[in-house]
Amino acid sequence: MHVRRVHLRNLRRFLARHGAPTLALMSTVDASLSQSLDRLSSSITDDAGAYLFFIGTTCIALLLLARKRWIWAKLAFVLGLAWIVFYQSLIDYLNSLGVDSFAEAKSFNVGEALFWFRTMNGQLHAQLSIVQLLLYLAAAVGTFFFLKWLLNRFDFTARNYSFLKFAVAALIVAAGIHQTVYRSLALFLSNSESFLTTSRHFSGRVPRLTGDRNAVTVLLYIGESTSVLNMGVYGYPRDTTPHLASLAANDPGLLVFENVFSTHTHTSQSLLEALSFALDKDENWLPINERRRLSIVDVLDRNGLPVLLFSNQGMSGTSNQASSIVFRRARAAYSVDTHASGDLDYYTRRPWDHVYFARKVQAELNSAAKTKRLIVFHSYAGHGPYREWLPQSFTMPVDAWFAATVHSSSDGDIKNIDDLRREIDGYDSAISYVDYCVSRAIAAVSAAAAPTIFIYFSDHGESVFTDQGHDSSRFKHEMARVPFLVYFNPAMSRLEPDLVERYRQLSQRKNTATLAQLPSTILDLMGLRMPEGQKSGTLLTPGVGENASLPPIIVRRTQDGITYVNINPGPLKPTKRFKERFLDNTDQETKIFAFNANKAPGTSSKCYEVSDSFAKRIRSRLISDCVLAEPGSAEPAALPAAVPAVR
Repeated sequence: MHVRRVHLRNLRRFLARHGAPTLALMSTVDASLSQSLDRLSSSITDDAGAYLFFIGTTCIALLLLARKRWIWAKLAFVLGLAWIVFYQSLIDYLNSLGVDSFAEAKSFNVGEALFWFRTMNGQLHAQLSIVQLLLYLAAAVGTFFFLKWLLNRFDFTARNYSFLKFAVAALIVAAGIHQTVYRSLALFLSNSESFLTTSRHFSGRVPRLTGDRNAVTVLLYIGESTSVLNMGVYGYPRDTTPHLASLAANDPGLLVFENVFSTHTHTSQSLLEALSFALDKDENWLPINERRRLSIVDVLDRNGLPVLLFSNQGMSGTSNQASSIVFRRARAAYSVDTHASGDLDYYTRRPWDHVYFARKVQAELNSAAKTKRLIVFHSYAGHGPYREWLPQSFTMPVDAWFAATVHSSSDGDIKNIDDLRREIDGYDSAISYVDYCVSRAIAAVSAAAAPTIFIYFSDHGESVFTDQGHDSSRFKHEMARVPFLVYFNPAMSRLEPDLVERYRQLSQRKNTATLAQLPSTILDLMGLRMPEGQKSGTLLTPGVGENASLPPIIVRRTQDGITYVNINPGPLKPTKRFKERFLDNTDQETKIFAFNANKAPGTSSKCYEVSDSFAKRIRSRLISDCVLAEPGSAEPAALPAAVPAVR
């Protein structure tokens, strides 16, 4: 009894000292176990093609090993091992391809084949953990002995028994290949059908344009994943855009438009709409790939006006449909050949944006234009991983701003705040490089002798503070809030002073606009008109900055119906023409912005409720001039003061 009391007393002491840590440890272990089981379940569902092939080849290797076929056994095992090591990157590659990726097969040659193998070398990379390998090995060995036990229960001749063992193993290998090919083929067909459908929709009778014959050049500079949220020239506390801020303050030719939205958060969907005219107003309620459109490139080209594209982006794959469809009639040049890469073109090394611009576009700017023309430069900086596409001098943080605060930088449940801060630092460095590239482009336009108008915008924004990138299914306001700059060089300002003044006034009105208004803006800047009798169903919109009732943006087809985001102050009334279920997916921030951007003079603003998070404080600058503490949270902390830039 005494010994039992001693043990009980020691147990109570142990629990008093270590009970809470022990319970916390058990809770952590339980959470880790739960996450591991979730990953295992996901692996069983998603990676069946990987482990079935590996199990089959391992069984064959063990059968060959029993026959002392050492070399063949090793080859079978190595084949299975290579399959699982490179499986995920292979699947990613196959799933990224669409019909446009195979367009070059019509003129297949040895050079194309060699290039394809070179690109595959960069795209196939090992993705396998030791734990995953051990699980696969255990499953393979377990399956081998189970099959051996199962077959031993039947009365087979020795020859039939040996044949059946190899046949069953071969069937498992075949099942793995089938699972892989079936998934990839299904997605390939889906991507191909999407491309072909979209391509068919981008056709129609081109209207005749009229206008004066002044030789004006419009240079369209398309940015990548750049949100005004992180741009100093739009009010971001960090000095990420010193060059553009200086130009905006000192050069009257540069006009900064606020309150401009992309129509989608993904590149293809955004640019397909930004560079085309609608043919049916009701179809604005459908996803862009289901609408009938007319490319502005087709309109200009059919009217004898040249369009030149210089792209540092990819030339094929589902994420580059604008290149394949909108610019099919343009005189196009790409920095790298990515026909064989599909959506994985980001593995391909390419020149820095400013280098490629100087090499290709500046030569065109310096050439004498004999007619109106549109030059398009599609940049790459801003694409993730953010630091990957920056010169070494831009990879460091722009300043020591994060060191000045201990507040959380995220709205969501981010597990590692230090990793997120490094990501934000990387994105802000990318914005700083974009500032450098765009300002150099403006300098080149300024120096051009011919009348030239420069337009800069980004295909979509980025929500770096929430660590959600530009995922349209988790839409945040900054994913679609993009920069829009217009610059008139001195020659153009002298030629058309009234035009410059009109656009200056439009920029000061701060009317909400979308990139769907860009084609009409380009025609206006080029002095082109589409007479009423010649429109042929082509719908012109008000230009950027003009008063407009805006159609929905971020239109997506989901399992629940077609979702959309409304940037108007009042509700939108979906068309009844299509028997669809339309769901308003507007986030709270955008609703507050729409009210404040369109409120009557003297009306109080809607305030933005924020917690003690400087991410929300930064976002509040875009949507409201007042903030409130969220219920149950402390008064929002002040943003840290801007610190001097490192470079």
